[in-house]
Amino acid sequence: MAALDLHIALLDDTNGKVLVVTDEISDQVIQTGNLITVPTWAFGMNQPA
Repeated sequence: MAALDLHIALLDDTNGKVLVVTDEISDQVIQTGNLITVPTWAFGMNQPA
């Protein structure tokens, strides 16, 4: 079986926007309560008007 290519997204549900998408590098199924591994990342966001 090929390795999974999982991603995590931070969403703004109110405005229907995707804010950030990053990889999850442990290639495990993401479920409630299990730990995940996310590479180091930084992002910036503008303050709402």
